[in-house]
Amino acid sequence: MILTLIALPLVVAVLLLPLRRYRYICALLSAGALAVLVAALTAPAETNAWLLFGRSLNLPAFESMVLAACFALLALTLLYSNWVPQGEQVYATTLGITAIFVASTALRNIALATLLLEAGIIASAMLVPSERPGAALGGMRALVLLALAGPLLLVGAWAIESYASQPERVQLLQTAVITLTLGYGIALGVVPFHVWLPAIYQHGRVLAVVMLHIVVPAMLLLHLGNLAQIAAWPGEQTYMLGLMSATGVVTAIAGSIMALTQRTVGRAIGYAALADFGIVLLALGLGTPDSARAAFLHMGYRGVAVMTAAMGVGVLQRVLGGDGVDDLRGAFRRAPLAMLGVMLGGLSLAGMPLTAGFTTRMTVYGLLAAERPQLGLLLVASSFGPAWAVARYALAAWVSTPSVESRERLAPGALIALLSLALLAVGIWPDLVQSLAGPWLRTILGSVVWQ
Repeated sequence: MILTLIALPLVVAVLLLPLRRYRYICALLSAGALAVLVAALTAPAETNAWLLFGRSLNLPAFESMVLAACFALLALTLLYSNWVPQGEQVYATTLGITAIFVASTALRNIALATLLLEAGIIASAMLVPSERPGAALGGMRALVLLALAGPLLLVGAWAIESYASQPERVQLLQTAVITLTLGYGIALGVVPFHVWLPAIYQHGRVLAVVMLHIVVPAMLLLHLGNLAQIAAWPGEQTYMLGLMSATGVVTAIAGSIMALTQRTVGRAIGYAALADFGIVLLALGLGTPDSARAAFLHMGYRGVAVMTAAMGVGVLQRVLGGDGVDDLRGAFRRAPLAMLGVMLGGLSLAGMPLTAGFTTRMTVYGLLAAERPQLGLLLVASSFGPAWAVARYALAAWVSTPSVESRERLAPGALIALLSLALLAVGIWPDLVQSLAGPWLRTILGSVVWQ
């Protein structure tokens, strides 16, 4: 079964290479392949490990669920590329990356899994360049920094494995702590290693945004969870949880403040997404079963919000010629559904009421208030930064203009509208997901490594 999950996207990717000029065919076939992967990952399956050349391959239910959620978002993004082109090579590249991520997640050898994970991350950075000015420079910056993270993660994984068999060599532990902290910090793009993120949201493809700021962080957190299972030094759990909490707080506050000062929609959404990822890290760092479940559920809502807002920005850039404040005049008339996606996606990332992001943030805020109420109030106050940025862009877009130039196409607008309504539905009815998949979701999330 696992080998089939790895082979299927590779086979389809090879078939798509001679068809790369036929965008509609490639988009439908690649999205269909990902849909098959999602169905296979969510279907009941044997949990016994497979052996390949002496290496164990296994996908527990929780990891399968995370992969399925990521691939579902990628499939929707590929459908979006039917109407907003993302480039000829992205379809085969995306499928190849998904195969690498399945292999890196299933492989139980931490060194080889780290190597595969880094290969997938570097390939993901190659999705960034687009026809927009500045995209090549932004892609190169992301590629350099993500390539730098790889050796750090490899050295850290080696040091952890070596320390497990030689606990008397304390210097191995020190090496692991330093290299893993730097490696994960750069690859996750948390503050202060976030310098490669804003350009991706402003200049890169929507597919690159989804891959690098939704799928890659999920893969990294799964990798961190597997790494934590073999790390057994004194105080390891306390150190990891404390570092996650501190990083999450700094990222959430700094990202919210930086979103407030941006003059382009793409960069503001990028900083809002960065701040929202800080909430995920904070929730994981709290180290309770409730906070862990809230963190991974919030990652799902965050993924939908990031994708919705990024799609909206992509349509605005295509219709208006840019996404700066001065370009937004008349946007509500020329691209109303794209503006709806930007608004609801951005507000959900800010954790505003009546959006999906608010429902899980309230759980995190409540757990944090029991321990550090002043910090909880500070995080609540900082969340108004991205919300004000979204409101400012909405006001600029409301100003009418006599221009009768291009307007948004109905198909991508309809997809954005459906995703926006999903964010709104979960915000209005917080128990919607629990009602639809409550027992299954509780079973899947019952063994999160950070609880």
